[in-house]
Amino acid sequence: MKKWLPLIGLLSLLMGIGCSHSFDKASEDSALQPTFSVDTLRVDTLYSRLSSATHRLIVYNRHEKAIELQKVLLDEKSSPHFRLNVDGRSGQSFSNLFIPPHDSLFLFVEATFPEGEDDLPTRYEAKLLFHCRGVVSKVLLEGIRLNIDHCEALSIDRDTTLLGNRPLLIRDSIIVHEGATLTLEAGTHLLLGDKAKIIVYGSLLAKGTPQNRILIEGIRRDELVEKVNYRLLPGQWENIQLLGSQKKHILRYTTIRNGRGGIILGKEKEALPIHLELEGCILTNMKGSALQATNAEIEATNSLLSNTMAPTLKLSGGNCLLQYCTIAGFYPFDRRQGASIDLSPTPQGSDPSVVLSHSVVEGTFTVSRTNNKKPTGGEIFFDNSKPQWISLSSCYVRSPLELYTQINNCIEAKLKPDSVFVALGKNKKTKEYTFIYNFKPYSDAPFAAQKKSNTAPLYDLEGNERHKTTAWGAYEAIEREREEH
Repeated sequence: MKKWLPLIGLLSLLMGIGCSHSFDKASEDSALQPTFSVDTLRVDTLYSRLSSATHRLIVYNRHEKAIELQKVLLDEKSSPHFRLNVDGRSGQSFSNLFIPPHDSLFLFVEATFPEGEDDLPTRYEAKLLFHCRGVVSKVLLEGIRLNIDHCEALSIDRDTTLLGNRPLLIRDSIIVHEGATLTLEAGTHLLLGDKAKIIVYGSLLAKGTPQNRILIEGIRRDELVEKVNYRLLPGQWENIQLLGSQKKHILRYTTIRNGRGGIILGKEKEALPIHLELEGCILTNMKGSALQATNAEIEATNSLLSNTMAPTLKLSGGNCLLQYCTIAGFYPFDRRQGASIDLSPTPQGSDPSVVLSHSVVEGTFTVSRTNNKKPTGGEIFFDNSKPQWISLSSCYVRSPLELYTQINNCIEAKLKPDSVFVALGKNKKTKEYTFIYNFKPYSDAPFAAQKKSNTAPLYDLEGNERHKTTAWGAYEAIEREREEH
């Protein structure tokens, strides 16, 4: 019998705990109130008729005794466009929610805002009320609605112009047929669904300006994690394919981002080259290449190609002229699979010809030098026996300059990139990842104060005036005192 006494004592203790008022009975003390993870829960800016991501609100009981929420509900006078979920149950009102001592309750909030009568941003608010022993606590829910137009797909067989009045959501694709021209006016904003792409057999003309850019991107605007918006993440839609023959495409001040690929120009079996002109363009955050071209004629000025998993600029045959451009190979989401610039002949054996003038080629690939051997690595990849493929004039490049036969007034990048550019994905003080990149050089960068060429554009990518001494690449330099906080 004695050997059972400790066990009986333990069971009695556990039963006593199980019957404790602290665990199975809510306190009647009105002074014991819940606290919340936020006072205001923001669902950010939503496009009309599209549901938000799910946002989490945590209700804490920081007391020694259990508490009970007699009611949790949305104020009747508040917006009906918010939805609640508690313990897998959806609704606008919940009763008798029990929170043990030093425990918490998770409440999930979603929102969908209707299309408005005008296109001005419209704020929606709701009060989320928590009734506990005669005391009512409030958490404010808020968000902003932007009207957008919805379209499953566009098939364009005649000259068509899209205006910049509202963002346009394309869930499937845009196809521009042979003989037709699609014109995007300044301010046009295209939102592309997960499988959406733009295929152009005719011509594409994008007429953005420094003050009113064109934007092509995925749908999502919520956050993957705190402070990391989906707009920074690649792989959210497919790509832009410029096909056909004897066509000329012109893109001015256009931003294309977060696709599985950027622009794919031409096909291997295309008889005649396709022409592409880029001015003031940004192609960034791609799982594939920013610009991939086969047997194409390309001219790019004041443009940024950056942050891709595949080679950022991949050229097979053709001719390419880049002036005052920045090609930057940084990709924080996975291991990079190619240099910033990758050159190769076409399958038919046609060699590429590339001219870089007053441009910057940077990235994470370092240069390796070993005694009595050719240097390797860097951000420009080409067959070492074919240095005539590329000509460099007044450029800052992370590549061994001794490999080139056509070179003039160039600087090999040997400094750490984050000492040269404003932001490369991290906060420079805390070292925390921000995934925000700003390729403006500081005024003391090796290429920041160079003589302006006769063919230099009057303004940089952002519309800032280029002075008699200007920076190579797409951006004018800024003073280091303006470094991010």
